[in-house]
Amino acid sequence: RINTFVRTRHQLVKEYAKILGNIPQIILPTELKGVVSSWHLYVIRVKNPQVRLPLFRHLRAHGIGVNIHYPAVYNHPFYKSLKLKPSHCPHTDLYDKTAITIPLHVKLTAKEMRFISQTIKNYFKI
Repeated sequence: RINTFVRTRHQLVKEYAKILGNIPQIILPTELKGVVSSWHLYVIRVKNPQVRLPLFRHLRAHGIGVNIHYPAVYNHPFYKSLKLKPSHCPHTDLYDKTAITIPLHVKLTAKEMRFISQTIKNYFKI
């Protein structure tokens, strides 16, 4: 069944790209050349880190199960003793401040995807 799941996720990712591709305030994920993703997660990034938490709250307020995957290691309590600073991992820090995981699963319907996408567009007044 894994091949069916991956195929379905790829179709959903293409649809998200069509619907969300015209929002200048976000960055959509892409596959690296020569790599086939299973699209376990669909992580969008906001260009302005100050927008992430308000967008996250907006989506949650509309019943959309968004999440944050994955925070920077140095922000985890266990690793605080290493005294790592964001400057050690600038790309990780940027990702940590801008990423939001939106729903992507094999039972996601076209109606649900349109609702999620429109809610994001509404936030940005598009």
